[in-house]
Amino acid sequence: MSIVPKITSRVLSFLYQHWRNQPPMCESVKDWSKTQSPTIAELLYEQRLSSQSVDVPMPTVVGETTHDRLWEKFSRRSRYTLSERYLVSIAEAKLVGEIGAVILPDGAYTIETAWRKEQLMRLPEYYSVLKKWRLKPVKKAGNYFSLLQLYCNGNNYYHWMHDVLSKLFVVIDLLPEDVTYIVPPQLKDWQYEALEMVGIRREQTLVFEPKEQWQLEKLYFAPLVSSNAGHSLSAIEWLRDSAYQRFGIDSQESRTERIFISRSRAVGRTIVNQDEVEALLDRYGFKSYCLEEMSIEQQVSLFSKAEIVIAPHGAGLTNLMFAPSGTKVLEIFEPSAGGVCFWSLCHCLNHPYQCLFGKTVPNPKFAAQPNILVSIETLASALPAFVGEPIPTVSS
Repeated sequence: MSIVPKITSRVLSFLYQHWRNQPPMCESVKDWSKTQSPTIAELLYEQRLSSQSVDVPMPTVVGETTHDRLWEKFSRRSRYTLSERYLVSIAEAKLVGEIGAVILPDGAYTIETAWRKEQLMRLPEYYSVLKKWRLKPVKKAGNYFSLLQLYCNGNNYYHWMHDVLSKLFVVIDLLPEDVTYIVPPQLKDWQYEALEMVGIRREQTLVFEPKEQWQLEKLYFAPLVSSNAGHSLSAIEWLRDSAYQRFGIDSQESRTERIFISRSRAVGRTIVNQDEVEALLDRYGFKSYCLEEMSIEQQVSLFSKAEIVIAPHGAGLTNLMFAPSGTKVLEIFEPSAGGVCFWSLCHCLNHPYQCLFGKTVPNPKFAAQPNILVSIETLASALPAFVGEPIPTVSS
């Protein structure tokens, strides 16, 4: 990791601790709205949850090798919290900065757009000492719903498909017909295709300009469905059903696809001995796919018929949301890989999950994402039990 973000984070944290008169923070827009007059904010919908915490059992590891650093991440993420679904209308709220941080009419910054207080503290837009946030607000008339969120403003497939789209769960049907959806700049075509999947047309969107400060006549605010790396079964089922309906997919179709996700076109976390891995998997009927070459519709259609998925850690595993319950998953890790979200996603969706730790191979193209060497011996010994078939014979 570069030292620059670390230094920046420390400087901003120092400013937070020592600079006087910093703006207040709002932990819950729902609770705040209950203290306001209807002309300022109104709670339009609230869905209480019977249980907010979810515990995830530690994963089954293929082979004998484990790695303390990655195992610690599994342990830290073994519990997550689901958020209440609610919708609040806010008059004259403001959006600022790269993540579109929401500033309430009383000047408080919403923590919910940055996941946690500590993460909001690290964002430049929070600090009023920075002159760029003293810009005169650009007033926007009309009704708006913001799809801006920390981690969701780039082109990351997981954060867009999971975090952004699931934010619309329940509340999309409660929004006025003339609502405009605020989106990050430089969206890819596949991101607009994903929005259309849940019923949002491109002409209903408006691209946010991070260099400006927007003051919205009326903002409709809803939180994300869960904390980072958490998953709501109801939200994912809604997203899957929306995709199936949009693309005309029969949920009762037979599950025959054995999928290997190739990262051969990625800049990092590629399997250096992929030819050997594919040759082994081919004996069990697996097909290799480069998902970057496929449309959203093609990916949803493929995973709707999945029986087994094997893949190195990467955003392509997001498509497990569209796989039928019970799809077997084997995720291959490079030991320093950052995320363990697909393990908890599989638990949420009742996908039997196992993981395999490969060996680190330095990546000259992108040092932050080393490549992976998979032990063919370990994989070969694990496949019969994992797939549920004996070792295929090789014809002479």
